[in-house]
Amino acid sequence: MKIIFSRKGFDSSEKYGQVASPIFSDGSMVSLPIPSDEAGSIPYGEISTAIDIDTLGPLVTDLTRFRQPRYRRNATSKAHLDPDLDSDALPRRHGWLPIFGQSEAAQSHLANQEVTKGDLFLFYGWFREVELLKEGYTFIPGAPDRHVIFGWLQIGAVCDAGPRGKATAPEWAQYHAHYANEWKNNKVYIASEKLDGIGLHKSVAGGGVFRKFSNKRCLTAPGQTLRSVWLLPNCFSPLSFTYHGDKKRWSSREEGNHLQTVSKGQEFVIDTAKCPEVIPWVRNLFA
Repeated sequence: MKIIFSRKGFDSSEKYGQVASPIFSDGSMVSLPIPSDEAGSIPYGEISTAIDIDTLGPLVTDLTRFRQPRYRRNATSKAHLDPDLDSDALPRRHGWLPIFGQSEAAQSHLANQEVTKGDLFLFYGWFREVELLKEGYTFIPGAPDRHVIFGWLQIGAVCDAGPRGKATAPEWAQYHAHYANEWKNNKVYIASEKLDGIGLHKSVAGGGVFRKFSNKRCLTAPGQTLRSVWLLPNCFSPLSFTYHGDKKRWSSREEGNHLQTVSKGQEFVIDTAKCPEVIPWVRNLFA
């Protein structure tokens, strides 16, 4: 099995929202999908949430209200809902499964690493704690920036995307943006029905979201001001982690390995055949 750390959701660049996704006072969290006006995009006001806000519309309005006007988002602004992991986010057709699309250079990297059926995506993004004031939700001053794992998808099928791929796609999947756009190396990953291969003793869906923050799913090392500095177990090493072969990025500590992650790159792949000790760490994410 390969484990793929996949960075998704709002990020600091102008194109990707410029603010973090929120962690609420009760520990609930939600990943905000990146803005997009491309075909297949969905208004934030039509994406439901499992928190006490009906849709993402008011939330993105609040959290981006201090951005420059052209970067503010509201309920009518559109989002690239990808990965689409939460069954409650949209009305679903019968048979729906969590789904994720990739293309261009990032997909080439996945193909070169021979990522395929049975491999497991762990989706992470930038998160900060928020509080509710009279004027709406706002980020808590001084709250740390963190990279946090918010969802997963074990691959049940890899399918061609784009308009031609749509012709053979399941009806429930045809809404997805990767079927609406003719991108290079365009693929769709459909989740397995159940998560397998990591030794869980209970039934877990093949894809989904972690609705609550947990320190064990926080990648950023404690006390770090840079969210890109991770704390990982000693079983992670330069030889096992694509894009991170430079040993200067790694430093051994008593509590584990610190890793300065690369500033760009969406998909970091680990082959557990070379480091099987990673599997228990992954299993603990679901405990």
